Amino acid sequence: MLYTYSETCRTINVVKTGAAAAQKLDEEGNPLAGAVFKFDYNGIVEERTTGADGLVKLDNILMGTTITITEIRAPEGRVIENTPQTVTIEPGQTITRSFTNRWAQQPIKLVKREKDANRPLKDVPFALYKLTGVTKTLIGEYKTDSNGEINIEQLKYNRDGYRFIEIEPLHGFLPNTTEYDFKVTSEKDGQLLEIIVDNEPNPPLLNTTATGKNGEKFVDPTKEVELEDTIHYKWLFAGRIYQYTAKIVDQETGEVLEIVEGSFIPPAYEGFQVIKANVDGIKYRGKKLVFYEYIYDTVSKKEVAKHEDITDEGQTIKINDPQITTKAQDEEGRQHFNPLAKVPVQETATLTDLVVGHKYTTTVQAYKLSDSTPYENAMATKTFIATDPTMELPFEFILDGKELQGDGIVFTEKLFYESEELASHEDLTNKDQTVLFSDPQITTKAHGKQKQQKFDPLLKVPIKETAVFTDLIIGDEYKVVVQGYRLSTGEPYEKVKAEATFKATDTKMDYSFDFVLNGKELAGDGIVFTEKLLFKDEVIAEHNDLTNKEQTIQFADPKITTLAQGENGEKILVPAEKTTIKESAKITGLMIGHTYTVNVNGHRLSNGMIIDELKKQHTFIAKKSEMTLSFEYQMDTQAFVNDGIVFTETLVTENETIAEHVDLTNEQQTIRFKAPVSSSILPSSPKSSLPSTGETATENLWLFLIFLMIFSVIIRLEYKKKRLDE
Repeated sequence: MLYTYSETCRTINVVKTGAAAAQKLDEEGNPLAGAVFKFDYNGIVEERTTGADGLVKLDNILMGTTITITEIRAPEGRVIENTPQTVTIEPGQTITRSFTNRWAQQPIKLVKREKDANRPLKDVPFALYKLTGVTKTLIGEYKTDSNGEINIEQLKYNRDGYRFIEIEPLHGFLPNTTEYDFKVTSEKDGQLLEIIVDNEPNPPLLNTTATGKNGEKFVDPTKEVELEDTIHYKWLFAGRIYQYTAKIVDQETGEVLEIVEGSFIPPAYEGFQVIKANVDGIKYRGKKLVFYEYIYDTVSKKEVAKHEDITDEGQTIKINDPQITTKAQDEEGRQHFNPLAKVPVQETATLTDLVVGHKYTTTVQAYKLSDSTPYENAMATKTFIATDPTMELPFEFILDGKELQGDGIVFTEKLFYESEELASHEDLTNKDQTVLFSDPQITTKAHGKQKQQKFDPLLKVPIKETAVFTDLIIGDEYKVVVQGYRLSTGEPYEKVKAEATFKATDTKMDYSFDFVLNGKELAGDGIVFTEKLLFKDEVIAEHNDLTNKEQTIQFADPKITTLAQGENGEKILVPAEKTTIKESAKITGLMIGHTYTVNVNGHRLSNGMIIDELKKQHTFIAKKSEMTLSFEYQMDTQAFVNDGIVFTETLVTENETIAEHVDLTNEQQTIRFKAPVSSSILPSSPKSSLPSTGETATENLWLFLIFLMIFSVIIRLEYKKKRLDE
């Protein structure tokens, strides 16, 4: 408010103000520092925090101003006073408003329960502590009531809070070492602070024993087997309903085979419960059955105990399962045999899980591998009394390897007790009970150095004959016999015969024989090789196909035919100073690509002597199997009046004669010469110039011809003798 004072020549304006204050006190009237107040006036908001005197003040406020004072934050642990207060400023005065803060308080409830079951636990002792830094001060000890509760009506704020500690557990429960810290806060002043303490019961202990109905640990594989599983337990709640599940497990695989379920009520926390189960012994024969047990608490609604140790023999029962294993072999342990006529084989059946004293019957039946049909020549039956849980029974057989060549047999066995089949071994793929018979085969190849199979008829022709054997048995010793046969007659060729012994180092092997054949002897013919494979002096394979080209060697038979004539094809010529003679040689049986030399000689017909002017040699490569070579000569034949020329030829390859044509009487390779007719002595009448039938000239001519024939024969014999000497 503005006041005006007037004097002569002067005016004075006076402004009057006042102050507003807020005081913070506890329940006992003591000042509290740290409270924050808000002053709100004329659109202005100011905040002030109380000091140690608990006061906060706002000065120099115009008189008449209305201020709203609101506590916006109480000191820690105190409950804020939410009701605002107002003041109106009066000049020169401080108007104070008081605000009281009490300690925050909360009711406390501790609830003690059985974990998961939520069942309240009575008479569980707890200690309550006040915490100051690391120090705890006991406030008191309490016990839970019938509702499992400890109730404290009010507990004031403490900066470091409080702690509940369980002093000792109830019987049947695990000790609880958890410390339950909590704080009373101003934010939840007056609200119930609930502390839930769950206790874990002692885990139930199980110990189980599984047996047959008479307490045995081994039972026979009957159709229905009664088993008992006795569960010894501890720490179950008496009077409570528990459910059990018993799983019967295959010890080998862990597979659950059967499940038995039920319930029981323990009369005391410790005791036993018997679970009975009926199982199919045939279905589970040979298995070890292990009982797994599970206990379910119907109150806590959870599984509280189990026993599932698959190695625990106490909860294991063995159901017997007689088995058969077999081994078929000879006395040396062999299972793979050569196809001999008689092969001794022993088949041994090993029987396990027998009951000593029982009378059993075992049957053996063999099957052919090729078609799985019964092999009637290998079957037997034996009856015996078991003297041991494991026994061996031998069976002796003599098998016909030739009948089973390339095949084999597999033995099967069955075990009977009182006409009921207990076990069988009928795996037709089982190698231990299988014997095999090899099927040796022979393939051959005969050839020369250049792999050829046809040759010129040389005196010495090296040949390699290779036999390839398959399906041998490694380590066995074999004999191979090779015999050659002439192609022309199919008869044995004794000059081609050999044998050898070898040990098989592989199932497939080859063996070679070297021969030197006389091509001259075999000209126009050939040799086919046959082979036999023997084991222990018994033939087990042979290759005797006389038509097989791979094992055949052939020899050519070259032939020469010739024709000698004059220039115009004349066979009788008139002697002249210069006479043209043509000689052609037709050669058959040549080897295409081979090199040959043909030697041609002209012989005087009257004495067989070689005429130097009529000697020729020609080398050629055969382009065809049949070729004709032509030769032409020019010579003075005046000395051959009433005589003639006969040609001979030889064919040579690799410096060896392989064909010849040396018949000095052959007219085809002969040319004759007649005496020339002189014009100066011709008679006036032709008839007078011809000799008469009985004249001496005619007689001389016949004598000459006879002499020439005899001479030719002598020359040919001498030639052959010379060839043989070579």
